[in-house]
Amino acid sequence: MLVTVLEEPEDWQTPTSRFLSTGQLSDNKLEAKKAQNRSYKFHLYQGELYKKPVEGPFLLCVSANNIPKVLFEVHNGRCGSRIRGRSLALKITRTGFFWPTLSKDEVMYVKTFDACQRLSNIPQKPAATLTPVINSIPFAMFGLTWRVKNRQFNVGDLVLRMYAITRPNCKNKLSPKWEGPYKISKVVGPATYELSHLNGRLINHTWHATKLRKYYV
Repeated sequence: MLVTVLEEPEDWQTPTSRFLSTGQLSDNKLEAKKAQNRSYKFHLYQGELYKKPVEGPFLLCVSANNIPKVLFEVHNGRCGSRIRGRSLALKITRTGFFWPTLSKDEVMYVKTFDACQRLSNIPQKPAATLTPVINSIPFAMFGLTWRVKNRQFNVGDLVLRMYAITRPNCKNKLSPKWEGPYKISKVVGPATYELSHLNGRLINHTWHATKLRKYYV
């Protein structure tokens, strides 16, 4: 996989690169000590900073402005497989790249990636606290409790709507699980909402939180 890395202004690599190339440290004693302590984990070769892993080849350090490009290429580029979670971070490392916030950045990238949101699994847990219609005491004696994952939305939040509810006859294995995004226009009651299109046009009916999921941009 070929990823073009561009020259970028000073970022997280600069203190370590500067120390390895010139021995110069920051005037800030704390930052200077950090640069010294972590310098043994890196190697400077022909102006490029590399991370020394415990085993395997050196990893090219990626500047902050190039991180989105690497994430895009590995996740959904020509060789991408749209994997997520720890698998994506491991694939980036195996491809030969490193930056200190890799784990956090890949989680946020997948979380906000449109196609991944539309194909994400439908939650099986209740979206709001259930209201029992029978006496719950007999169940309590057996230690049975409801597992609830509250999904609450506010006016203005962007959400996706369950695809199978609005297009039951169009569903197949390749269909997305969610459609949208739409905007929460009104909170009608507990876990019940009115939606609108992004242009402000209202959508008929109300929608329960079990049929919605938050959309991230």
